[in-house]
Amino acid sequence: EALKDLELSSTLRGRPDAIILQNLARAKELNGYFDSAERDYAIAISMTSNEVAPFWLRSAMVQFQIGDKFGAFDLIRRVENRFP
Repeated sequence: EALKDLELSSTLRGRPDAIILQNLARAKELNGYFDSAERDYAIAISMTSNEVAPFWLRSAMVQFQIGDKFGAFDLIRRVENRFP
């Protein structure tokens, strides 16, 4: 039900919102929709690329889950540089 609510809020918003996308990606991740979650995380990261945030680690785990090991390690290194 949370996934439906977040998808509806994203639609009603009418434009991408980083917070909604982070939550939507997390809900998709928990439901096993890793490819879709990765896309939402990627958009949220692109919107906040100047501010490295801990949710980037969730994105890295999703990338690792779908087989993008290089992308996952790149994000992990960026977070590690910001939060040593």
